[in-house]
Amino acid sequence: MTFKMMKNKRGKIAAFEIFNLVLAVISFSFLIGLMNVDVVSGVDSAMGLNNPSSLPVKGGTSASMAATGINAATALKAWNTKSALEITGKAAGEDVLVHVPSGTAVQGLAGGGAQVVGTTASGASQTVTLDQAQLAAMESKNQIGLVGKTTPGILDAIMADSLLGSLVWAAGIAGAVYLLSGMFGVSSNNQKALAVATFAGVMTYKVLGQYLTGSGLNIFGHSGIGANAAWVAKGGAFGTATPFLSLGISIGVGLLILNALWSKESKKLVTFQCVPYEPPVGGQYCELCNKDPMRSCSEYRCKSLGQACELLNAGTGKEMCAWVNRQDVTSAIIMPWEDVLTKNHKYTEVKTRPPGTGMKIVNSQASDGCIKAFTPLTFGIATNEPTQCKIDYNHTTNVRDVKNAYESMHYYFGESNLYAYNHTQTLRLPGQTTVNETGGVELIHDGTFTLYTRCQDANGNINEDEYAIRFCVEKGPDTTPPKIEGTSIPNGYPVSFGVNETAIEVYVNEPADCKWSRQDKDYDSMENTMSCDRNVFDMNSNMLYKCITTLNGFENRKDNEFYFRCKDQPNLELTDRKNDRIANQESYKFIIKGTQPLNIIKTGPNATIQGYALVVPVSLEVETSNGYNKGDAICYYSQTNSDESFIKMFDTGTNKHTQRQDLAPGDYTYYFKCVDLGGNADYNSTRFRIEVDRQAPIVVRVYNEGNNLKIITDEKSTCSYSQVINQKCNFDINNGKFMLYSNATEHYSEWNPNTNYYIKCRDVNGNQPNPIDCSIIVRSYNSLVK
Repeated sequence: MTFKMMKNKRGKIAAFEIFNLVLAVISFSFLIGLMNVDVVSGVDSAMGLNNPSSLPVKGGTSASMAATGINAATALKAWNTKSALEITGKAAGEDVLVHVPSGTAVQGLAGGGAQVVGTTASGASQTVTLDQAQLAAMESKNQIGLVGKTTPGILDAIMADSLLGSLVWAAGIAGAVYLLSGMFGVSSNNQKALAVATFAGVMTYKVLGQYLTGSGLNIFGHSGIGANAAWVAKGGAFGTATPFLSLGISIGVGLLILNALWSKESKKLVTFQCVPYEPPVGGQYCELCNKDPMRSCSEYRCKSLGQACELLNAGTGKEMCAWVNRQDVTSAIIMPWEDVLTKNHKYTEVKTRPPGTGMKIVNSQASDGCIKAFTPLTFGIATNEPTQCKIDYNHTTNVRDVKNAYESMHYYFGESNLYAYNHTQTLRLPGQTTVNETGGVELIHDGTFTLYTRCQDANGNINEDEYAIRFCVEKGPDTTPPKIEGTSIPNGYPVSFGVNETAIEVYVNEPADCKWSRQDKDYDSMENTMSCDRNVFDMNSNMLYKCITTLNGFENRKDNEFYFRCKDQPNLELTDRKNDRIANQESYKFIIKGTQPLNIIKTGPNATIQGYALVVPVSLEVETSNGYNKGDAICYYSQTNSDESFIKMFDTGTNKHTQRQDLAPGDYTYYFKCVDLGGNADYNSTRFRIEVDRQAPIVVRVYNEGNNLKIITDEKSTCSYSQVINQKCNFDINNGKFMLYSNATEHYSEWNPNTNYYIKCRDVNGNQPNPIDCSIIVRSYNSLVK
């Protein structure tokens, strides 16, 4: 049997993941607070100095700015108090480089320009005045830039547009994606794929953003002008379209990596066998059976813990489970098993292992010793200890890992995984001619087979040297007709009354074409064809080939006869060798029995049932007739009459069926369903009442009749009496003197004047007085009875 395994797991939010997520959020927030660093990046024509409100100042204080010019002194004082400010640009082709020390300011001009007082790179004092026209000219050429100079530190570099900063941002975003994807059920492998793809996409966006804008790439946030200053190059090569281009390329890179790393649905073909439970090999767990203080070790529990476990001290109340033969490291002896070998075959060249390596099977009635094609061959092996054996057509040579070699073998010897001294295998193989005609068999080498066997004992010892079993299959043409081995419906099986047709499978020992008829005819004259398997690899688990057809025309209450015939080598029909095909000369007679309706003719109980105990045993009874074989059927009972509630009766299978039920007092209805072998069914029911009598019989009259003591009870009972005065009523009713007529309401005894009668009565349910009480005490006085 095969099945497909697909990985589709819904993840759950583990406490560890929640802790990591909270910690990451807190850490990330704290890092952002620490990195509140002053950075001023390049200013292009879109964000010129004539528009101070859009000046990209980060970390500075907000302040009012003049409506025109770059009266940004108040906005830039925060920078001056920390370190210094540089303004670079070009005016009329002249380079401008001004270092502004702490405490100075940029002075705005009325015309919208700016005047800056500072020092040059060599330290000399210099004043630069830039009017509005100069500023506008520099803006139009994208040649104006403000560069902030911060206190040296790694946080500055991280926050700057640098490779290190890009790495930090990409890693942070990728980590968040990894955590969030795990919370939504993404598998571990795909979490990693998402994180890697996100990291690559963000890095690509950051790096392209710096190169394509022309601002350059700075690894540590330093420029050639001042330490720890962000480097600003003027003029982007791609203009305003750059962010969209960078974003598109980054998304493409991320998707490419995600597609390469994403784990898609996996499929795996698995073959398994349904075999009995197999305890572990060896006996390392045997003594666990002895460690349960609540119960002693049993043989069943001991054996279930290991193949080599044995129960010691059995029956003494001090049972112990132990690993017997702990020092056994020798694999089993393997030899042929003579008793099961197919008649007219024999084992030759027998070499028992160790040290031998196998044997050969030959057909005593064949000149070449080869077995007949499509004929069952049964053979076996015996071992000196209980073993589990496997058999395969393939030679496994991995003697360094014998356990793995054994487990890689495909078939259990005889299709049984049980440990035993003897193992039997049956094969039915095609001839070489048939193989050549139909193909599909790769295990035949010129008609010779070699089967390899390994056996494992209870201590896990496996023979390294495979035991080889060799034989050959006849090579000549097939000269025997096909043989019908059986049918899916047993021959002589009944069908339901009124059924006109049924599907059937016919099993043949070799590939063939088959037909059927209501009369016994030769193959070519038969009217109805079957659909048959034609190739050697179509063999079923019973090593037979299947033909399917539908039989029809059934008549009720009689045997319906059918005749089957087959012709072999169906693949030759369209060749010039079609005359080589051989058909059956005798028909396979098959009978379907017509039936009549099944009837339930009696059910019970149908009356009130009296009982003594609180639970009363009741016998449900059903009797059937007609149908198949005079009413033989299987009957079921139910208290609800629903299809799924019917239970098979304990005693059933003939025409009379019973089932015991222990019931409390009350009214009951039981429903019955009976089905015979042909499928005929009938239904019926019964109703009854259960009453519980727990009261002892009561004596209602006592008198002298015909000089006899007579008593009358209110229910059928059995009475006895005692006349021992000192014992009185304290006697067992079975030890008293019984009065005439048991299980009756009238009871008699001889009349003895002046005598005490201590009388006890017991009904059919066992109700009687308490041990020291009587049902009645009678004393006779002449003819008077008190």
